[in-house]
Formats: sequence, structure tokens, C-alpha cells
Amino acid sequence: MDASLDIFQYGDYRTFLSDFYRLEKERSKSFSYRSFARRAGLSSPNYLKLVIDGDRPITEKNLSAFLKGLKLSGSKAEFFRVLVSLKESRDVDEKNDLLEKLLQLRIRHSGDPLQVNKDRWEILRTWHHWAIREMVLLRDFKRNPEWIAQRLGQKISAAQAQESVELLQRLEFLRDDNGILRQSEPMITTSDDISNLIIRHLHRQFIEQGLLSLFHDPVEVREITGLTIALRKEQVPKFKQVLKDFRRELNRQFSEGTSAGSDHVYHFETMLFPITKAQEETQ
Repeated sequence: MDASLDIFQYGDYRTFLSDFYRLEKERSKSFSYRSFARRAGLSSPNYLKLVIDGDRPITEKNLSAFLKGLKLSGSKAEFFRVLVSLKESRDVDEKNDLLEKLLQLRIRHSGDPLQVNKDRWEILRTWHHWAIREMVLLRDFKRNPEWIAQRLGQKISAAQAQESVELLQRLEFLRDDNGILRQSEPMITTSDDISNLIIRHLHRQFIEQGLLSLFHDPVEVREITGLTIALRKEQVPKFKQVLKDFRRELNRQFSEGTSAGSDHVYHFETMLFPITKAQEETQ
């Protein structure tokens, strides 16, 4: 397999298979779905195409055959196995465990002694880092781990609060201004597949915090509402863009130089997803 295809940079096994097929085809014009099936020992000559197109999953029964066809072994084979399980699992808690395993495999493989990559993944995967970054704007903020943990309802420990402050400073999300913590504006990208998976995990944590608020906070301090609406497929991109513009406008009005001396840290989450299925999916 082409050495430039690094499986540890993938978060979707179908994307990896698509790139694999394209590169193999570039190396040898004679390579085909049928030749892959022969190499893997698959009975269906078109199975790789069906998987890439999303028409078939990789089952536990034929996973070993795919590893053989892909010529994957050791940690690469393990990573591919976890990618498949992560994609096919329908259990949210299991997906969370698989994501953790995927991240550990990638960290172990990278061999990068620099802390920055691990820090980058950590801040993307855990909700309280983002909350603490905003807490420095509170009028009564104290640079005290016990105080921070208490203001977060003891949902984290004082040790976690201290580690978070140190992490935010290392990544320059916070800066020490003569003993006072202040926000700074570093750039952090989330373009790779793994980071996108972590972002999903982060959203899940904030949604869980929203559920706790729904049952424990009075309505005067929260606003959890929803909209059920019928949309045509071509309307969805525009709907999403309106939501993005709305979020940016909220951020512009309430965050740019207006949040110093705040009373509480809030999280605003918007969700749009289909709750109906196409007719062919129900048959």
C-alpha cells in the first residue's frame, strides 16, 4: 500500500477505503474491485465498492478479509478495526469508549514527544475547559481551583480545574497578566477527521449539561426550546447557514468587549437533524 496513505489520520473507514482504492488504481491500472476481492478472499467481487458507497457495512465476519486485502497488520490493523466499530456502533456510550481508544492509538503511533498535539485534542474533547475560559470574565472570578470547581457545581474536581487552567495557558487561550488571568485569541483548527470526531464528543457533553439544566435549573435562567419543521432537501443548507449567521451575530453582540464583569457562564447549543426517514429507509 502507498506509504503516503496514513490510516492514523482517518476518522471514517469508508473515506480511507476510497482513498486506498484511488491510490492503488494510480499505482496499477490493472487493480480493480475484483482483484481486491481475490486478494482478500471475499466471495463478492464488488464488495469493496458497495462498502465505499455506503451500501454495505464491514461486518465482524469479513473484517479479517478486509485487513488481508488492505495488507494491514499490528497497530494499523487495530486502528482500522476500531474505525469500523466506531462507524457501525449505534450505542452512544460504546461510541465514546471507541473514540477514546482511537485517540490513544493515534497518540501512541505518532511518537511525537511534543505536548501540543495531546493538549490540542484534550481541549477539544472536554467541556469544562471552554467553561473555565469564559469564567475568567466573571466579576467575582478567583484563580483558585477549589472556587472554580465549586462554581461549576462540583462537576469537576479542584485538581481538574488546576490542570485545565494550566492547559488553557499552554495553548494560549488564557494569559497571565500580572497575576490576573485574561482571555487571548489563539487559532485552533479542526479540519482532520479525528478532530471532527472529538467535536462530536464535545457537543454530546454540552447536550448532557443541557439535559441537567432542563431538570434542575429554573426556567428564568435557561431557554431550552425546539422547532419541528418540514424542509425540502435543498432548504437544509440555507437553514444551516441562517443558524451559523445567528450564532456569529450573538457572539458579536455579547462577547466582543461586553462580557467583562459577567455573572455566570452560559452555553448555547443549536440542533437541527431529520426526524423523518425516506420511504426506502422504512421498507
